[in-house]
Amino acid sequence: MYDFYDKPISDSDWQRARKAIRRLYGEIPETEGCLVNIAKENGCGSWCCEFQSPSLFYSEFLYAWKQVEEHWPKEKVIKLYLRCVESHLSKATTKGCVFWDRSTKLCGIHEQRPYNCRSYGQIPQEEFKPRYERLKILYENDPTAVVRDQCNLVTSPKPPTKKDNDEWFKELHFIERDIGVHPSLMNDQNGGSYRQFHDHILLKTSSEAFLEKLKKLRDGTATEKAKFVEEFKKELERDLK
Repeated sequence: MYDFYDKPISDSDWQRARKAIRRLYGEIPETEGCLVNIAKENGCGSWCCEFQSPSLFYSEFLYAWKQVEEHWPKEKVIKLYLRCVESHLSKATTKGCVFWDRSTKLCGIHEQRPYNCRSYGQIPQEEFKPRYERLKILYENDPTAVVRDQCNLVTSPKPPTKKDNDEWFKELHFIERDIGVHPSLMNDQNGGSYRQFHDHILLKTSSEAFLEKLKKLRDGTATEKAKFVEEFKKELERDLK
């Protein structure tokens, strides 16, 4: 179903994709106010990262994952993997990003953050408001959903237009196709390449048997899930010794 996770990408194709992603990210205006307000006593506390998990294309995931593979110590990767398992097992509508550090309130891959994180806070209202109003109605009776407007603490020196956002998203499609993902799979449906970080990580690093076990356990009780996570954590810790 997710063939592109196992399909090798040639060095030349990947180098071209990395350059294209880096160039695209560089075109998106850097926002102001976010990191400043996180640190304030009555600041935002980075609620966007705590309550939202961005969706991103497979090529964007690989761009961020390279940082983890090359620079993160094994202990840190294990903690990340456990957060991915917990997030996958949770049936809550709203899930925070697994790269968000609860103690520091900061992103673990800020320099490699995906398009949706970079554009957040500067999406034109004519584009964002319809989505926001639709989600409010959709999750009106869902106690596990947190639906908020864009953060008003974030400002942009040069706010992008809807045309800008459409062009950037189109460019992401080109990059995704360039690494071998078929256009029909560039979506968030079953088998698609537009997923949240925890799904990308589990699909990239786990065996089919483990994924099937998680799938079955997802319908289990909270006690069963907690027991599984604790036992799995001990298993990973033993591998470190």
